Amino acid sequence: MSAAAAAQTAMKGSSMLTINKSGFRVMPAISDNELAGIGLIAHNWSHLEFLLGAYVTAANNGEPFDSGRGNRASFVERARFLKEQAQAQLLPPWAKQIGLICDDALSIKTQRDQAVHGVWGSENGKAGVTQVSGGKGGQSRVIDFGKMRDFALKIDAINARILEVLISSCEQGKTEYSTGQDSWKAMKIS
Repeated sequence: MSAAAAAQTAMKGSSMLTINKSGFRVMPAISDNELAGIGLIAHNWSHLEFLLGAYVTAANNGEPFDSGRGNRASFVERARFLKEQAQAQLLPPWAKQIGLICDDALSIKTQRDQAVHGVWGSENGKAGVTQVSGGKGGQSRVIDFGKMRDFALKIDAINARILEVLISSCEQGKTEYSTGQDSWKAMKIS
């Protein structure tokens, strides 16, 4: 049996594919609300990466932080680096706040990855994002706009905490501007 014939045979039993007018099996369409939810998550996460990135650069003496392998460090590497540098360089109350923010961001990264990078499929006739566990396809979980909106709001709450630290530290340090670099200097151990 050819590879194409084997693939067609395997797809016959698959409930996640549908047949369009031309007879091709295709993935079920993602609804507008689901796309909107994914967009909210992606937007808020990019804002989170930008804000943490400003502090990572400040903690690294104005230099971008890379993986040491010649490319950009992963989000996990950057968040861990920021937490370590906050403990080493900042006054304890500021270091604690930055550390908690990093912990909270790291604790939701997998959920963000599933929503943004997930493989779309269906289970029991309901479309959803396949949850991957241990490197193998697991059960799909049905997601809806309400759940995605609530998750996007979790990310937004972390963003708000970062901005509170930035504004508070710049006000306390009487900095001329409110940048990550100025904020970091204001929070540093003298």
